[in-house]
Amino acid sequence: TTDQKYIKLQDAMHSVQKGKLGEAEAVYRRDLKWHKNNGWSLFGLWKSLEKQGKINEADQTYQDFKKSWADSDITLTRSRI
Repeated sequence: TTDQKYIKLQDAMHSVQKGKLGEAEAVYRRDLKWHKNNGWSLFGLWKSLEKQGKINEADQTYQDFKKSWADSDITLTRSRI
């Protein structure tokens, strides 16, 4: 359900904040399999990759995020408001 998806993305965001970057990366990647261009998940994946030092993957994910978020009228600072 939508509520379960929201909870999983919230858990991933908290995992990033707690330094559990591998866990967060896995949740974001799973969500992106179901929702290919989800800006929230792309943003979270970008941040988790960046913090893990996976610079090339992070750069590509950031480019994907920018494309998916191009028409948005809000700026993200984390993977969920």
